[in-house]
Amino acid sequence: MAFAFMSGKAAALGGIFSNHLTPGTHRRVFGYHRMLSKRFPFAIYYDLHKNEIRIWRVLDCRRDPHWLKLQLTRGRKL
Repeated sequence: MAFAFMSGKAAALGGIFSNHLTPGTHRRVFGYHRMLSKRFPFAIYYDLHKNEIRIWRVLDCRRDPHWLKLQLTRGRKL
């Protein structure tokens, strides 16, 4: 059940890119492209790999900048 829920969320995020924006045109922050939400205080951090968009994190922009950096750099070398 959780897998089906997350699959639906991933498809919805993919629709954001395919319907409204050109991937890779967003400002790079901590090594990732960052797309800011217009309606909510969230940012989608993603990377491009061949023909794929790989979403790394969706983070609340109201958090401490140090915490945001930690979340983005954890598990990946810049």
